[in-house]
Amino acid sequence: MTTTTLEAPDVQPGIGLLSIDERRKRDSDAPTAFDAGVKRKDLRQAIAACVLACPPKSSLPILLNLQLTTDFDNKSLDVLGTDLETFVQVRIPALSAINSTTNMPARYAKDLAKLLDAEDLQITNNWTSFDYNSDRYIDIKAGNGVYTMGIQPHQSLAPRDIDHTFFARLEMRKFLAALQIIKHAMSSDETRRVLTSVLFVAQENGLTLVATDTHRLVKLTVVDGVQTDIKTESGQYSGIVPSSTIELLCKVLTPYQKSLVGIHVLLDSQWCQFVINTGIGKRITITSQLIDGEFPVYNRVSPKSLEHPDNTTPGRVVTVNRLEMLGIIRRLQLCSKDYSHRLILCLHDKLKISTGLGDDKQPHNANGAIEQMDYAVKYCGGATESFGLYSNNGKPKPTTHYEIAINCVYLKDCLSSIDSPTVNFEFRESLNLIRVTMPGNPNWHEIVMPMQVV
Repeated sequence: MTTTTLEAPDVQPGIGLLSIDERRKRDSDAPTAFDAGVKRKDLRQAIAACVLACPPKSSLPILLNLQLTTDFDNKSLDVLGTDLETFVQVRIPALSAINSTTNMPARYAKDLAKLLDAEDLQITNNWTSFDYNSDRYIDIKAGNGVYTMGIQPHQSLAPRDIDHTFFARLEMRKFLAALQIIKHAMSSDETRRVLTSVLFVAQENGLTLVATDTHRLVKLTVVDGVQTDIKTESGQYSGIVPSSTIELLCKVLTPYQKSLVGIHVLLDSQWCQFVINTGIGKRITITSQLIDGEFPVYNRVSPKSLEHPDNTTPGRVVTVNRLEMLGIIRRLQLCSKDYSHRLILCLHDKLKISTGLGDDKQPHNANGAIEQMDYAVKYCGGATESFGLYSNNGKPKPTTHYEIAINCVYLKDCLSSIDSPTVNFEFRESLNLIRVTMPGNPNWHEIVMPMQVV
């Protein structure tokens, strides 16, 4: 049997759509019949991943569809979903007599794949007319049922190839864990798009991820089991990956977090790509545009040590139980002001945490008069909790006094993102920052900026 391959169109750098005349010229000698046999489980997983990249609404109807491409030689089916900025392509095993391409409505395909109970599915499209204004349909045969859906005229949506400047291979579960730890620090302010992202810094000894919204900063370096290849003289390369891609990666990779598969990370000047081989003949490829901009210089607020310059001030680093601290913060948050979420951390012989407004402390204005407390604070009355501190490797407990105001939401997000039984709080004087670290792990820290000094 003779097979004919439909070649992807030549497009401008990036992604482009062909006009009707260009498509007719390209397809003049190519068969358009589509026939592929797949397993229901494989198709359901592929559709569930690719639908995440499709926009809910679009002025281009083709973007509301998934592109299906068969490969006779590799006995595979590629499912692709995109919004033209992010592409999710999943390859699954399939049997097909020809190489061809078609599409199907993304939302209907997702719902139908969930409800079908037959193990073997046959997807066919016998449309052979070149009249692009005629109706087109695709049939899904499952057991004794045949399900027909209307489809759009074919337009190639293949992502561009990455001529990578940086390549890294690491364990997928470690990469996913790193994304889940760091993503809470991404900003949601779309007016500063460079902050709604994660900075990937590629180095010869590992991959560093940085996220900040200017109120907090998380830095995490993945070192163990990382193989890198950097095509720059400096031996370092960086790219700003948008938050939508980070959230998409977390959703797509979560079903495979217990597997031992690896992930390939590729970066060039405009694009990033993540490739995961999930099984024999199965592969997930996520391609996304990078954000063009300058990321904040994070090293300026990320010092190696917060010790006093003269090394004469003890007790700046204290160790606390993470779950105990997290429970205290959650309880005190109920009594903090709704609009500020302020907590006061006082460090002396104990670590005392309070809302700052108790029964014996009411706010005063500039003239010294007592201000009227808002309803939430007046009703709750404030709260205070304290607990003892661990000694720091035999060092004496802190004897100096520090007091700083922190947004409890930021501190709660920080402690909830990690699983270490204990954490270190590194204090500086008022009007400075607090750094949270994990004992014995120099590859992660989070910096939380203060709200005000009390």
